[in-house]
Amino acid sequence: MSLNEADTCRVYVTPGLRDVGWETLPYSITEQYTFTDGRVEFIGNKTRRGEQKRADYLLRYTRDYPIAVVEAKPEGGPVI
Repeated sequence: MSLNEADTCRVYVTPGLRDVGWETLPYSITEQYTFTDGRVEFIGNKTRRGEQKRADYLLRYTRDYPIAVVEAKPEGGPVI
């Protein structure tokens, strides 16, 4: 059975990040971090927001100093 993206995060990525100390102060992990409000789309004289962008993990050196984004993929999925 192949793991989906959420299972890959739960089984491999989160435990791996914890094992190497990313939840030990001053470091921290933010899961499912939304980093855009979505592209503004113009349709005639109306506007709307497109889909928000999310990262599976945002790694922070300190609370105000993000340093990495981690994106998980389903097991067996393409690595981009």
